[in-house]
Amino acid sequence: MKARNIIQYLNKKQNYSFVYWNWPLIRRTCLCSMFSFMIVVLCTILVMIMTQPKNCDPHDNWRRTAMVYEIFPASFQDSNNDGIGDLNGITERLSYLKYLGVSHVRLNSIFTSSHYPDDFRNVDTFFKIDSTLGDMEDLRQLVDKIHLNNMSLILDLPISHPSYRIDQPSEWGRNHPNDTESVEEVLKFWLGHNVDGFYIKGVEQMQDDHDFSEKLAVWRSIMDQNGSKLLIASYHLVDDVASKYGHSSSRMQSIKQTFDLIDFRIHNLDNMTVEANRVSAAYDLMDERWIMWSLSNNDKQRISPGNTSAAGILLTFMLPGIPNIFYGEEIGLQNVQISNNIEEHMEQRHLFQFSPMYWRHYEDHKSGLIDFTSLTVVPWMAQAPVTNVDKFETVRAGFELRSHTPNIYMNGFCRKISFMKNFNVRYSDKSIIVVERIYPRKSPYIFVGNFGKEYRILDLSRRFSEGRVLLRISRRELFEEFNFHTIHLYPGEAYVIKLTY
Repeated sequence: MKARNIIQYLNKKQNYSFVYWNWPLIRRTCLCSMFSFMIVVLCTILVMIMTQPKNCDPHDNWRRTAMVYEIFPASFQDSNNDGIGDLNGITERLSYLKYLGVSHVRLNSIFTSSHYPDDFRNVDTFFKIDSTLGDMEDLRQLVDKIHLNNMSLILDLPISHPSYRIDQPSEWGRNHPNDTESVEEVLKFWLGHNVDGFYIKGVEQMQDDHDFSEKLAVWRSIMDQNGSKLLIASYHLVDDVASKYGHSSSRMQSIKQTFDLIDFRIHNLDNMTVEANRVSAAYDLMDERWIMWSLSNNDKQRISPGNTSAAGILLTFMLPGIPNIFYGEEIGLQNVQISNNIEEHMEQRHLFQFSPMYWRHYEDHKSGLIDFTSLTVVPWMAQAPVTNVDKFETVRAGFELRSHTPNIYMNGFCRKISFMKNFNVRYSDKSIIVVERIYPRKSPYIFVGNFGKEYRILDLSRRFSEGRVLLRISRRELFEEFNFHTIHLYPGEAYVIKLTY
């Protein structure tokens, strides 16, 4: 029975109707469909390429060429031969700042104090300039000259120094000893004198206030009503609020909406692994917001001698954000070193970062100035040594490179609706850090620096192939081509390389 069924099945006439299909039409249809699909894919790719930003300027174009130069006025330039720097001295030295590439001149506390500059932190009132520095007319002339040179003026506003910090958070804003000056009044007063922004110090002291977000919103409103002026705060505020209230908290969002820049100090140069983690964490936490990178400031001693300050400045140029140079860092100005009469200067030990500026590296033909003050005058603070005068032009070239390279001056890029980060720490150990900056359709830029005290040999050939040296802080004359297979790094040496693969 089973065999009979098989024979009957085999004897049935098979149906091969597909043989009679219109195969020429089918082939043409498939071919057209395939070409149409390829054209759609190609057009999609072209649209994606065309929509990538060709002009890589930041949303706020001023950030592209921004560099903040922090000045302690009493130590920058003495114009009246009393041994103490003043506002007129800064005015006379604006050509130097312009030559360096500075866009924002930042002044540490200029407010009247009982004993300025030794006790400059103990402010008597925020509405007056200390007479040692000058008067309101001197400030007006300085502001006018700064604006004439297409620069901006930023004032440090230390609203919560321990010497006059309020005890009751609910009373924040009435933080002066006589309890009559609010932050809002101070902002409005100096904005009325054409100041362009403020670094508000001590905001972290108010993070637990119930009206924290409302207070920041008022500050932002005041600044915007005067032409979108600049507000800066310390990263301590961001770090504290993120740790206590969370990265997505309303307080954190208020910080990001209020402040244009967040100041981050790179201070662990003796352990770059720790510092690389701190830098990466700050970059991730701030999203596409902007960071101001600092090495030294008026609150801390200057960084170690040698090439470290010049290499450190190049590092801040290569990080996503804006560099802040503390006066003299560009030439390796050090802390004051007192070997004799120590008892005489013991009370000034906390001010040893405020050495008078060294000027012999810059010949100012216009003003005719040579030194900080007259040779017959004793400066208020002893002169500290300088170590990197010969690196000044390299630092200046670093700023020029940054301002013309989207890989560097951008802190990320947009792809469709997503913000893509363009910064990576590719390698770090106790003394070495390697940073990569990328941008679509551009060759990557690499920073390699040795911030330790020992000579190092490094092999990065598994990460990079070859490149061309654009900037160097080095004691050696090297070829322009850079070999990543065997990198010799002396202490304080740093390189900026453009990959050529």
